[in-house]
Formats: sequence, C-alpha cells, structure tokens
Amino acid sequence: MPNQYRPPSPWLRFALGLVVASSVVVAVAGSCASAAAQQAPSPPAPSAIEPGRWSGGLDFGQGREELDLRILPTGGLLDLPGQRLYGYPLSSIHVDGKRIVFSLFEGQPDEAAGQGAGGADGDAAGGAGGGAAGGGSPLVFSGELGADKNGEPRIEGRVTRDGLVGGSFDLAPSPLRPGPGESAYVVDTGRGLLPGTLLLPEGEGPFPVVLILAGAGTTDRDGNNYAVPGKNDALKYLAQALRDRGVASLRYDKRGAGESYALVPTEASLRFDDYVSDAAAALVALRSDGRFSRVVVAGHTEGALVASGALLDAGAKSADGLALLCASGKSAAETVEAAVAGAPPELKKEGAAILKAIRAGTIYPAPSPYFSDFFRPSFQPYLASWFRHDLKAELRGLKVPVLLVQGNRDFQTTLAEFDILVRARPDAAAFVLPDMNHALKKVSPDLDENYRAFTDPTFPIAEELPDLLAAFAKGESLPDQAYRYKPAKH
Repeated sequence: MPNQYRPPSPWLRFALGLVVASSVVVAVAGSCASAAAQQAPSPPAPSAIEPGRWSGGLDFGQGREELDLRILPTGGLLDLPGQRLYGYPLSSIHVDGKRIVFSLFEGQPDEAAGQGAGGADGDAAGGAGGGAAGGGSPLVFSGELGADKNGEPRIEGRVTRDGLVGGSFDLAPSPLRPGPGESAYVVDTGRGLLPGTLLLPEGEGPFPVVLILAGAGTTDRDGNNYAVPGKNDALKYLAQALRDRGVASLRYDKRGAGESYALVPTEASLRFDDYVSDAAAALVALRSDGRFSRVVVAGHTEGALVASGALLDAGAKSADGLALLCASGKSAAETVEAAVAGAPPELKKEGAAILKAIRAGTIYPAPSPYFSDFFRPSFQPYLASWFRHDLKAELRGLKVPVLLVQGNRDFQTTLAEFDILVRARPDAAAFVLPDMNHALKKVSPDLDENYRAFTDPTFPIAEELPDLLAAFAKGESLPDQAYRYKPAKH
C-alpha cells in the first residue's frame, strides 16, 4: 500500500526519523516504542515562558515554514504543517527563566524509518517499523523570550544539530480558542491525568454523552497518529456531529499519545490493561456527573477492545450502551499467531517458543533478528497483557445493549472479522454503512482516495455514523434500517 504523503523537503529530510508501524500486528508497538516515549522529558522549571500553544515559523534558508509548539506541564508537542508533521512529541524540553531549549528525534535514525499506509489509528502495511532507537543526532531548538516591535511576547532562537547552526525559529503565544460547547476535561485515573475535550450541545441538559475511545498506536483524542504523516481528525468530526445532534461527548489523549505521551516513561512500563483502567475511570466520572442522562462508550478499532474491557472493569451500570466502530472479532493473540505462522519454516519453532513464553507471563530474552523488533523483551509484557483480552468473548459476558458498525469500504477490518462479533452478540444492532472506510470517512471506490482519507482532514466522516450513534446514545429507535447487517446462514 503506498504511503499517501508528500516527502519531506531536503532541508528537513536529514532530521525526520518518522516511526511508522508496519502492520495491524505492530501498530501497538509503535505506541510505546518512539524515542519520545522511551525518554521521559524534563519537566519545565517555573518561567516567564507560559505553557500553552505558541505559533511562528522555522527557516533553514530555503523559505519559511509554519511551526507550532504546545508547551505542556510535562513535555511538549510540535507541529510542522508544511511537512505534514502533527503532534510530534519532544524528546526533551527545558524552560528556565526566559530561556527555552527543546529537542526532537533523539536516538532515532537519520532517515525515515520506511513507508507504509497508515490508518486512522496507526494501522499500516509495509516494511519493518516499531521505533527502535537508532543513532541519529537530535535537532535542538534554543531560544530566548523577548518582545516584538509592539511589545508582545516573542521567542527567537536557533536550530542546531551536532552543534552546527541549521536555521532559525520564532514563536509567539497563540492560545487555542474552544469551539462551540467545547471545554477542557481532565480524566483523573489515579495514576496520572489524561487531558481531554468535552463537547456539549446547545440547550439545557442533562444530555446523553458518548465516551469516544481512539484506536491502536499513538492515536490521540482527534483520531490522529503522530507516527503517520498528515492527520484525519475523524474522532473530532464525530464528536462535533454528535453535538449537532444533541449528544455530548468526551474524548481524551490516552497514555502514551497526544498530550499524555509522557505518562509512558518507558516501553516496559506500559500494559494494555492501563488503557482499560483509564477508560473505566472516565466512565465512572461521567456516570457521576449530573450533566449527563445516559452514558455510552464508543471504541474505534482497537478502542473497541478497550471499551469492552472498561465496562467489565467499571461494571455494567457504568454505561447504558457499547458501540464498536470498525472493530475486528479476531483477538490480538489470534492475529499475532497468524503472523508467526507465516514466518519462514526454520523460524516457526522459535516463534512458537516466544508465544509460549508470553502466554506464561515470562520473557523470551533474545529473539532472532526476524522477531527481534516486534517481540523485543521490553514489549513482551504489553503483549502478555493484550493477549488476555478477547473482544468476542467479552461481548458475550456484557449485558448492555451493543451497536456494531462497519464500513463497506473498510479494507483493514474485513466483513468476515465483523461477522465474528455479530455472531458473538446476535442481539446487537449491526450496520454496514455505505462508502465508509476504516477511518470513518466517506470515500469513493477509488483505492488511492480511500488511503488519502486516512491523512487528509478534508474528507468528511460518513454522515450515517453520527445519526446511528446519536440515536443509540439517546436510547431511540435506530435509523437507516436499510443498512442493517444480516449474517449469512452457515
């Protein structure tokens, strides 16, 4: 699958060490293995430089490019829209008085990690990825706070690599203005705070509310993955469409992604159950909030597995319904086992031994080069946690109403995988929506267009999706009955 993005210009190519997950199987590996996640950034010291969004430009002598920096309480994120780089975690940041120093790409290879077609949640196909640290030198930004000719705050500085000046940059405060009904919402998990966005409809509440959970990899609250060039904003569009239909929503940056990236200091510290516990905490908070009449959780792709686990963790009374969007009925263990089965014959025995160790909760210490990326020892504890979850089995144990939604142009999750979930919960309302792809976007039959929609925010989401989800959240009869899925008789 070709990667749909414009290659970096020559002045930035030397620095970009973009990490692209190589398949559905390794998408989660990308969520933990970026150099930014492995190296916890230094918390900023008290300073005249305020946290928040700063915007300006970057110039390497070949034209000015737009630059946006979000300074967080811990860490920071960088956007370079001209290079289709969004929400890229800083490797380090230090603010002291009027001075600021931050860096990118510490420990990453000099060249891009490879090409693949990234999905809305980091799903991809292509060569090896996974983000193992390489020998690249960081790109270091050093600036000082001053004032422009109008007396407004302005940071100006230089960009260096290996001590050599490569360019200049400038930044000025540029606070993000909330949209209609939008406000900040923090999920207190008891093991860290997850920044989120609450979106309320017009009028008097209480409102039904949907907790929207992002998919695999380093996917943030809007549905974007910094490891994939470009963005799609699918989950943000879904939240806005729900607001317009009288339904509130909460979406947050899961640990290791977006503004929560620094909550995963090392790859070995993350477990899939962390995502589940965090979502359960969000459900409990929404249920106890008097602004909301009904609570529904909606998980996109792998977020569906998080959603079902959260309901089991928080208890059935924590939600009035469960919606699964473009989810697969194949478990993580089944998917990985199938990938191992495709290994060269001489490596199948080793693959089986690795899987046996992971299922037993032990570490297989030294995988051969063929397996060393995905089955690296620091990632194996996460896999063990992930393997314990099986969406079809969990669905059978849940008593809440279930909505299953698939797109007929989804080439990542097959109809056969969707059918597994339908048969696991035959009482569920199941729909296959016309012209919807894996990124929830409305696309034509053209394959190139389908993949462009993963990284192009101009594609709209399929309008039938928020219609269905809003009615489900309100407890109303579901529209678009023509798109009901009826499994074939076996």
